[in-house]
Amino acid sequence: HALVHVYGFGCTSGSFIQGLEYDRKIIDIITQNTGKPATSVSTACIEGLRELEITRISLATPYEEWLNERQKSFFEENGIDVIQMKGLGTRNAEEIASQDPGRIYRLAREVDCSESEAIFVSCTDFRACEALEAIEKDTRNPALSSNQMLLWAMLKLANVREPIKGYGSFLLRD
Repeated sequence: HALVHVYGFGCTSGSFIQGLEYDRKIIDIITQNTGKPATSVSTACIEGLRELEITRISLATPYEEWLNERQKSFFEENGIDVIQMKGLGTRNAEEIASQDPGRIYRLAREVDCSESEAIFVSCTDFRACEALEAIEKDTRNPALSSNQMLLWAMLKLANVREPIKGYGSFLLRD
């Protein structure tokens, strides 16, 4: 009854934890049950990185080390090398959501390195979008986030191509 045109599965770790095939199953289930196009964060991230022709990233997350390692494996299984990675070791959603964008900015700066082609800030509960422009300005690398890339993929599925200001250069492209 909401006249939704596109669905997005908005949990980064929930979509990468069992690999891309599991992620595709999630998307298929959503599509079959709604009759509408769907995507997920992990699929959106891989598609966006491929569109940008990025194969080497630095990874900043709120996650514990074991989950960082799983995400690194997911990216590498999809042809994306994780050059540098750091997580905050956060265990619960409230703590992740309460992180100040300034802390996310500092974390992104900690993983920035010359070998990376972009900085990816993972987790839809992380307020990374608010820090993306500052990260890009100070690192001169594309700054990408789970929410930003999911939004991009959903807009693409909905045939919306308008550039969006305020969330990093990736959404400024048409």
